[in-house]
Amino acid sequence: LNITNFPDLLRLPKSIDKLSKLKVLRLQACGTLKRLPQSMSQLSELRFLDISYCSSLGAFPEGMEVLRRLEKIDMRSCSGIEELPPSLVQMECLTKVICDEDGASLWISCGFDPSKLDVRREEVDLRFLHG
Repeated sequence: LNITNFPDLLRLPKSIDKLSKLKVLRLQACGTLKRLPQSMSQLSELRFLDISYCSSLGAFPEGMEVLRRLEKIDMRSCSGIEELPPSLVQMECLTKVICDEDGASLWISCGFDPSKLDVRREEVDLRFLHG
């Protein structure tokens, strides 16, 4: 399911759990999305969650650790997330987290294996200065 660049999306419907076979959920650049529903923990087949550039997102919902097939999370530029549930970092199947330096600090402080982090640095284009 691909819901990207949707600036007016405040929340996902609780009924998202009806998509029990969903493997990929992309919510990239949904800047006003404030939270993910608790019912996401019912997406038992989910393998990839992309919440990159969801700057208003405040936290991961509790119960994410039951997503036993979740392999990858992209959370670049999720500046609203200030802490992670400890159970999230203990997920054995989670082999890659794409994040920025702030996100990496969160994961490392919770004891997540740094070798599973793919830290991306935003490159700023300064060519306009040579106008």
